[in-house]
Amino acid sequence: MFCDFVEAWAIAGHSCHSELHVFSGALISLPLTAVASMTEDLSSLGDRLSVVFMPMSFSSLIGSPVTGAIVKSLNDTYGDARIRSGTVIIAGAVLMTLTRMLKVH
Repeated sequence: MFCDFVEAWAIAGHSCHSELHVFSGALISLPLTAVASMTEDLSSLGDRLSVVFMPMSFSSLIGSPVTGAIVKSLNDTYGDARIRSGTVIIAGAVLMTLTRMLKVH
């Protein structure tokens, strides 16, 4: 996953980036399907989706200034900002997986 966020200087890095770029739509569509699959009473689906999307909206609002501060503090290099973004995405995926596993058991 991190090869999508770190600079690619070789053919392997470029091919890894292009293969992972295909899955970027999952960042938008998977939370919806995960919440819908864990909802037993569909009359509460809208409430649950709003609870999921509220933190996502705040992170979208706050993420750009934080990334800009990281880039500015490192003399306009984007390496650490890319790694931070990859780490946050992986952490979100792990939390969603744990939530799903806890719901099943």
